[in-house]
Amino acid sequence: MSYSRLKLLVDPALRAMITSVVINTALYFTGTTMGIISLDVPVTPDGQVFSLPPVIVASIIPIILAVLIFWAMSLWMTFYKRWFLVLASVLLVVSFLSPFSVPQIPFGMALLLNLMHVIVAGSVMYFFHFKYN
Repeated sequence: MSYSRLKLLVDPALRAMITSVVINTALYFTGTTMGIISLDVPVTPDGQVFSLPPVIVASIIPIILAVLIFWAMSLWMTFYKRWFLVLASVLLVVSFLSPFSVPQIPFGMALLLNLMHVIVAGSVMYFFHFKYN
């Protein structure tokens, strides 16, 4: 029974991943072209600048974690879809703080990173809540 629920999550998860990666990649290239994303500001403690591979990875990893959380909630909770939306919304609001914790990050870049967070969370909420049967 539990394996079949996890198997049903593969399609919504793949759709959420493809949507997030495509939109966030487009936002990355738009942001770098328009100068919103600064390639001179180090965003990691070891001094690496912002690039496309972390955008792709940061679009996929949260969705994998969301699959596991959604699956676990579906096993043990009655109204798991509703509680998953609440949890995803809370985590989205908390994730808004992370771009602003990078020292010397331009405000526009932080806003664009927050928009990328919204894209990932929105695709998870949409595909898991409305497309999962």
